[in-house]
Formats: sequence, C-alpha cells, structure tokens
Amino acid sequence: MKLNLPRLIELPQTSYALAEWPEQPPDRPLFRQETDGSWSWLPEALASLPDRLAAALPASAFPASLRLDELPPLPDGCPWLLLLDEGGQPCGCVSATAALEELRQSFRRLRAGFEATLETVDSAITVINADSEVIAWTGEAERMFGIRREEIMGRPADAFFQKERLQVLRALTTGEVLQGAQHQPRPDMHAVIHARPIELGGERIGAVAAEQDITSQIRLNQQLFRMTAKMQHLERKVERLDPSGADPFSAIRGGSPAVRASVETARKLASAKAPVLLLGESGVGKELYARAMHDAGPGPETPFIAINCGAISPTLFESELFGYERGAFSGADPRGRKGKLDLAAGGTLLLDEVGEMPLELQVKLLRVLQEKTFYAVGGTTLRRADCRILAATNRDLLAMIADGRFREDLYYRLSVVTLDIPPLRERTGDVYELLPAFLSEFALLYGRFIEACPHEVVQRLAAYDWPGNIRELRGAAERLVLLATDGVIRLEHLPPRLLQNAARQSSGTGGKSARSAATPDRLGWAGTSEAAGGAAFGEQVFGGPASGSAASGGPAYGAVPGSAASSELSVDGAALGRPFSAGPAPGGAAHGYGNGSQPFPPARWPDSPEDYERERIRRLLEAERGNKKAVARQLGISRATLYNRMKKLGMPL
Repeated sequence: MKLNLPRLIELPQTSYALAEWPEQPPDRPLFRQETDGSWSWLPEALASLPDRLAAALPASAFPASLRLDELPPLPDGCPWLLLLDEGGQPCGCVSATAALEELRQSFRRLRAGFEATLETVDSAITVINADSEVIAWTGEAERMFGIRREEIMGRPADAFFQKERLQVLRALTTGEVLQGAQHQPRPDMHAVIHARPIELGGERIGAVAAEQDITSQIRLNQQLFRMTAKMQHLERKVERLDPSGADPFSAIRGGSPAVRASVETARKLASAKAPVLLLGESGVGKELYARAMHDAGPGPETPFIAINCGAISPTLFESELFGYERGAFSGADPRGRKGKLDLAAGGTLLLDEVGEMPLELQVKLLRVLQEKTFYAVGGTTLRRADCRILAATNRDLLAMIADGRFREDLYYRLSVVTLDIPPLRERTGDVYELLPAFLSEFALLYGRFIEACPHEVVQRLAAYDWPGNIRELRGAAERLVLLATDGVIRLEHLPPRLLQNAARQSSGTGGKSARSAATPDRLGWAGTSEAAGGAAFGEQVFGGPASGSAASGGPAYGAVPGSAASSELSVDGAALGRPFSAGPAPGGAAHGYGNGSQPFPPARWPDSPEDYERERIRRLLEAERGNKKAVARQLGISRATLYNRMKKLGMPL
C-alpha cells in the first residue's frame, strides 16, 4: 500500500524574514544564508545578545517539493523548516509542529485504510513483528481459529500454535515467500496460505500471512472419492448382471458440465448415420467417444474399425482403405485383400487423424461419402460402402483449408455434425474421478498395494494444466504406482514437469519455492475412520467403508490391460477405465502381478483391489507356510505394514 504524503510546500505556511541580524528582535522567524551556502536561524530569545552572530543556530532548509516521508533527520533546536525552490532560494517556511501534525494525521489515515483492507479480504490475516508478537489479527482469523483479538494481540504467536506449524514465523525467520502452499495450522485443520516477510531498509521487521480454511473442501474431496468408488463398483456389478442394459457412455468418466454436454450431444448422434467430426486435442479421448457412439448405435456386436490416417504411408493408404484385387500390384497378396471399408460393413469406420490424409485420397473419400460406393485397387466391380463414417482430428482443418492442405468440400461432408471434446485443463475437477480409476488399474496390473496418497499430491495433479490430457494423466498415475514400492505415494514421485509447474506457481516474486512444512494427511485406499469422528482427516479417500464390510465398494476401477474390456477402449492410446470384463481374461502370468504371485483364475477378475490383495496374501502365506516375514519380503513391504494390511482386509493374524 502506497500513501502519498503531502509535499512541504503544501503544508500551512508561516511568514519569515531574510536579512542581516537586526538590532531589535524580529516578530517572525529570521534566516540568513552564510558564506558557505548554508542557512542560519536566530532564536528570538538570543536576538538581544551583543554577539548575535555567535548565537545563530543551523537552520533546517529543504527543497519545497520534498514529501513528508522523505524528510531526513532534523537538526536539534530549530522549530522551523525553510523551504527552497529549484534554484535554492527561499520560497516558504513551515513550523515543525505543523509537519508533525500532518504526519500524525497521515498515519491515522494509513492505519484506517490498512485496517479496512484487512477486514475486507475473505482470508484470515495475521501480522507479526520482529519479536514474533501478533500486531494484526482480523475478524476472519477470529472465526477461523476461534481466538479473540484481545487474547492474542501483543502476544507471541507460538503461544497459541505449535511453532513448527507457524508458516508466518517461518517467513519471518527464513525470509521465504509462500504462495498458495497447503499446511496444517492445527492437526484438525487444513489451510491454503500466502506468507511473506515485511522488510524495511534491508531488515526483516515482521511477516504477514493470509490463510483460507479448506478443511471442508478436503472432506468433500474425500467423500467424492468414496462415492465415486462406490458408484463405479455398483455400475460394474449392474453391467455384469445385465450386459445388455449397460450404458455405452459409462466409460467416459467425468461429471463436469463440459463433459456432460459433449456426452449428451454424442448420445443424440449415436443412432444417426450422418458423418460426425470429432474435434479435440491429442489425448482427450476421441476414439472412446467414437466407440461409445458405435455401441449405442449399430451395437457392440457390429464391427468397429479404426484407421489412423497419419500412421500409414500415402502409397499404402489407398489399398488399406479400399482393399485390392489379386494381382493389383507386385507383392500383393495373390488372393486379394479387403479394405477397411469392407471390414466395417454394417458397423462404423473411424478415420482417426483425418487431417493427415493425403490430398489425392481425399477426392476418393469424398466420392465414398457422396455416392456410398468405391472401387478396390485394381478392381472393376463397384462396391457399396455399408458403414457409418466418423472422423477425428486434433488439427485446425479450416486453417489447413486456407493453406490448401485439406479439401473444403470434404470438410463440409465430414462435418455434418461436429463434436468438440473438452481438454482436461478445462475440467480439472474430473481428475478426482479419473485418478482413482487409473491408480486402481495399475495397482492391479503391477501387484502393488497403494496404501496412502497425500492430499497434496492429488491437489498438485488437479492444479496441473495437462497439455497431454487424459493420456498424460494416465501415464502419471502409472508412474506413481511404479515408484510407490512401499505402497505410499509421495510428492517426489510426481513427474518432474508437475513439480516444476508447482514450483513456478507457488514461488513469490523474488522468493523461494513455496512448500508447506506440514506433513499432509495421507489418503489411503480402504478403511475410513468414521467410527472415530466421521470425516476426519485420517480418512482414506480412495476406498469406501472398512474393507471386509458388506458395503465396501473399493476404488474406481479401470479396465485391466490385456482384458477384453481394455482391448475395446483405446482412447488415443489410453484406456479410460471401463468396468472389468466378466468374461475370461487372457494373459496368465504375463500380467506380472509380482514375485511369487499367480493371477486369478481366468474365469473371473476380483471384485475390488481389496479382494485381490486378500487373495494374493492368502496364496503367498500358503506358499511360505505362514511365514509372514518371507511374505513381506516378497511384497517389498515391512512386516508391520503386512500386519496392518491383513488387519484392514479382515484376515486372521
């Protein structure tokens, strides 16, 4: 806050005189310029002395444009300020009393504005001095911490809070600047804090902190994780009981308005045979939308054929799309070969990355869209294209049309209806639903126990802008599971780009990278502490009620790679978490579920990660004849952790 104090020339003026020392005492301040250019002042009480020159005192002379807060220390004994113009000549006189009164009024105005500002913001503001004593404590701080202003003002802050939890004290002692860091001022409270030291003349004279209580948000996030897990668990059970009634769009995770709007549009287009152009960045799930539209339209029993227009060389593209007759070219299969249009008969053909299609083939594709007929390479028989054509791209086709790289007439044939799929950065709230699905998927794939995940990790993931969209999130989840060898996901397990992004966001101007010193609560996979206090911060957000209970829903599950469900759900190369297939799961031991473990019988997958863990531990105990130390060594965890997991899973110890 900058307060412009008045200039000296703006203060009330006093008449003065400039002359040689008179015989009689003057009735106004008398100043004289000495030979060295300085100014002297003759006090009225000394004007009658014979040696008046010796009685003269140094005068306070300053530029008239100087502001009050720019005044240097005043010499002793002179109650007047002589004002000088730009040429160094006197232009006014101000009494020191008037200047002091103006300073007092300016301070009062500054204090009133400072207090009003503190009470206006919706954060709890704390200001401490160099002795760590509280000198400002707002009404929001009273409400947030339950400490009245008269109780804490003037007392050390560490008399009310644990010293290691005081981020404002840390800013004072270390000079660290915190921006948007999470911490726990108390064990039962979470807050987002901004803190910085107060410096004057290169010296730290205090610190200020602004905090917002996010305890309720964290509890809501925990409830969201648990409810998501239960909902997805029930959806999976319903699909197994009635596969025909399964919602084809259930694989598209997310409850944000953007996702709901795109899914609703896709539902409306599912039963139509008109071409649809799916637009979206790489990794958003364009193929998943196309698959859902196909399943809701022609049906999952009809063929769904996808061809990547950017992965096939121009010389082979025509034969891949239209097929060829025997003897069509040297090296061709002597029996000929069906093209993708033939293979998709009765179903759907997806032209992925259609913007990469060669120009010479765009003309032939246009004929297929218009006439629904085509010729195979080297063929003379007119064939009918009996399939619905969908196209997807992450390119700006209108810009490509302007550059002559894409045909305008083909664009208008493909884009009868366009479907825009939002990027993940525009729906970061969906990270809370996608993350447990991916963590569950990879925990099963790699045979890992994911016991805990700090809330700070989840917040970092939710705050990231995800240029790679869902594909990048899925890769980050896989990394977390791979590095969490002891079952606990830590902040340092995040990809470097996420840590660097968080450091840039949390560092203040000229300050250090901000990280909360408080240890974040860990949010585990299963087992809540509702019996010990409802939605307390020891709760674990990925799981439902305590493992082994009838209501246990487990986490949000993704399709297991290698299963029938996973093979159907490639979304720009990333599965998005379809429920487990109820049918046989191929792969056997190739799935790699860990040392000494065997996969479940191919007739079924476990209902939840808890079931998987329980069965796996049981088999290892049988193989090791009950030697828990040996089992813990095979699992890569401590024996205490093994006992803890067995207790949570309801297994006999």
